[in-house]
Amino acid sequence: MNPIYGLLIFVIITIISALIRSLYLIKFVYNKKIAIYKLANSYGCYIGPMIYIISVFFIALGPLSFKILNLNEFQYIIFNTIAGIGYGLIYPIWAPVTNSGEIIVVKRGNKAFAYVGKYMGRKFEVISMPSKEIATMVAKRFTGRCEFEVTVDDFQTR
Repeated sequence: MNPIYGLLIFVIITIISALIRSLYLIKFVYNKKIAIYKLANSYGCYIGPMIYIISVFFIALGPLSFKILNLNEFQYIIFNTIAGIGYGLIYPIWAPVTNSGEIIVVKRGNKAFAYVGKYMGRKFEVISMPSKEIATMVAKRFTGRCEFEVTVDDFQTR
């Protein structure tokens, strides 16, 4: 059995899953956005060990499964397909925030939520919105509190 086939399938399915997730997020937030900001810097967005747990789990389930389990080629391809879909859909939720990109603010009910990054779409609950005087958005996610510094020139609100 050649592990290259499984690895290629894992990479291709991961990319397709991530693109499907990003298209869903773009379509989902398109009609509900109330503001778009350019992210300049972020503070306090520690992601913890979950990113490593997810990565190790899906790498073990997919590309390394031929060493861990006794699989035929068809089973190996199925495992890599499942791992690619899971990794492409779950990893972006826990991915670290990069200090570039966009913050899209969406209002749902009485709460506002910020999606950081068009393709990754990490979701944060907004605590305070930026203004012309204070160019910092404060948000929370799980138990952590994050501050997003945005560029004041790029305020686009509805």
